[in-house]
Amino acid sequence: MAVVDRPNKEALLNALDIFMDTMRPVFVECLDLAPGASAKDSLERSLRGDQSMSFARNLRLCSDLESAIEVSFLATIAECYWEDIFSARFGGDIKVLRKLRRVTEARNRASHPTHLRDLDDEFTQGSLCHIAYLLESIRAREEHEAVSRLREELGDPAWSFSGAGKALVKELEAKLKEANLGKLAAENRARVLEELTIEAHEQTRAAEIALAHAQSETSAAEVARQRAEDLAQESEYAREAAEKRAVAAEAGQFRASKLKLATIDILQKCHRRLRRLKPQLSVYRNGMHFSEQTQ
Repeated sequence: MAVVDRPNKEALLNALDIFMDTMRPVFVECLDLAPGASAKDSLERSLRGDQSMSFARNLRLCSDLESAIEVSFLATIAECYWEDIFSARFGGDIKVLRKLRRVTEARNRASHPTHLRDLDDEFTQGSLCHIAYLLESIRAREEHEAVSRLREELGDPAWSFSGAGKALVKELEAKLKEANLGKLAAENRARVLEELTIEAHEQTRAAEIALAHAQSETSAAEVARQRAEDLAQESEYAREAAEKRAVAAEAGQFRASKLKLATIDILQKCHRRLRRLKPQLSVYRNGMHFSEQTQ
């Protein structure tokens, strides 16, 4: 029986072997991050139906957890734990889930025993492209280059990495890089603008607070000024009253001095009169004494 030459199928099967040898430990490592469960338990919870039975059978036949993982499990596992685990591992690239399903389809078609003809060129190159994309997304550079070489060896003019195809790819990669740089610059500008906006809001708020404090201090200063004016007015009234009291005191002192002088003058007059009356009083007293003796 003649041997059928099927380069597309062989290339795809080789790429799938590279892919699974790389992805199995990555998925087990990610499943180890699931809280409160082992990688095996997390994997079992994600599978249903035929996949669950295939996994149980593989565990009985294989010596380790990684070897029990099939290509078809990967999309199911990633979808189940995408938000919790795999989104971070694949940089939030949701296209990974779709490409994992395409790789599952490629595995099913490449391993089907009834396909005597070789796989379609476009399907093969598309599947290899999905595999290369997924390998690049986890930074498996050597494996990515190996799959890229398989694509180049197939020599499909529509997908070849040689000649005009390679130049086109380089041009597209350059444009993509430029677009990514532009996107990054735009994101940086947006972030800077956001930070400046936040800073402006903070400065505005600080200025409003400072203005409120200034207004409060101005009001307090106005109250203090009014109080000082009131005190000054009261002091003026007190000074005028003190001056009036001083004038009244001087007048009272003057009147007291005059009264003192008048009193002294009266006392002096009284003393003079007493001195004049004293001899007369003596004569009167002597006369009275003589009269009493005569009687």
